[in-house]
Amino acid sequence: MEFLVFGEKHLPVVMLIHGAGWSRTFVRHAEQLKDRYCVVVPVLDGYGNDATQRYGSTVQSANELLAYIDEVWGGKLFALAGVSLGGQIALEMLTQRRKLAKYAIVEGALCIPQPHLLKYTLIHRGLFRFMTGGVMAKLSNRRLPRHFQLDRASMDACIQEMSAFHKDSIDALFVSHNAYVLREELRVCEVPLLCLVAGKDPAPIRRSATLLQEVMHDCRVEILPEYRHGELSVHRPQEWISRALRFWDKANSRAVQR
Repeated sequence: MEFLVFGEKHLPVVMLIHGAGWSRTFVRHAEQLKDRYCVVVPVLDGYGNDATQRYGSTVQSANELLAYIDEVWGGKLFALAGVSLGGQIALEMLTQRRKLAKYAIVEGALCIPQPHLLKYTLIHRGLFRFMTGGVMAKLSNRRLPRHFQLDRASMDACIQEMSAFHKDSIDALFVSHNAYVLREELRVCEVPLLCLVAGKDPAPIRRSATLLQEVMHDCRVEILPEYRHGELSVHRPQEWISRALRFWDKANSRAVQR
């Protein structure tokens, strides 16, 4: 696993975990936040320079990230965030460490198993490979208003990375992501969570947000009407940053009042 670090190491540390599409999703966010925070952007196994390293699972990725945080950052973060697959990994990390960070944000995180997808793995894996391919990425990008589309260089980099993603990694990601079960240990998590859900997210992801509110003692859900899955993190970095800063400030104010 590779780690991109932006900003001075003495600043509060924020970790941003990408989803199943493009590992550089949060680089734009990191560039804008690096004057105030030390931003760590992990590149998960199977992506980027680690394309030859096969992706393992949600739990394995969480364990690797926690080991890195222990070794480099003393086991603590200021904030943890992730989109889609990255959001699921973040939830697993919070399940294992109830005081891992001061704040956490997830967007489009699935935490309800989808056995019907796993039942016909060959069909759905083939569909998943198509959905994560370059053609589908281009179509999804073009459906957005022009000012929210990825620029050509970013789109080319995204397609190149997706093309290098090994089919074994795709299969492992598909199974792990759709089999993930939220565990009871998350009930004792003390990290305030902002759960972002797109209005056009699939029903299981919307139900996952409801479940998180039931399980966690401090979980706030925000619905993003008309947004597509992962749109805020991937295509609207400035809005994501504004929402994150607002959440961190409000959560801090509530903590002081207590």
